[in-house]
Amino acid sequence: MSKVSLFHKILIILVIIIISQILSSPVIAEQLVAPSGKIIVFKSEDLMDYGIKHINEKKSLTDPTFLSTIAALVDSGTRCSVIKSGSGLLSYRRQVRILEGRFNGTIGWVPGEFIK
Repeated sequence: MSKVSLFHKILIILVIIIISQILSSPVIAEQLVAPSGKIIVFKSEDLMDYGIKHINEKKSLTDPTFLSTIAALVDSGTRCSVIKSGSGLLSYRRQVRILEGRFNGTIGWVPGEFIK
């Protein structure tokens, strides 16, 4: 019976090692790309909707309410990893983690067409 118990302990240790290897594996990086040279990363999906509507209506970009929607403003070419994609009608949205620069580690939402 102690052999079975030892087997289970070894199995648990192996599973923990495998999971830790998977979690620490390198992230496949993508790039945020936009013709304007800058990309706004929004704090949430809802705030992204508000921000895009605000921009499309040509309202002031210095409005404090609009500025509060922004998690980061990054240069085109900034490396990122996609964490989550929208589905259905919202499939154009991507949640990303910024992987370099001043906003390294920041998580936010961008339109999918900005990711290459």
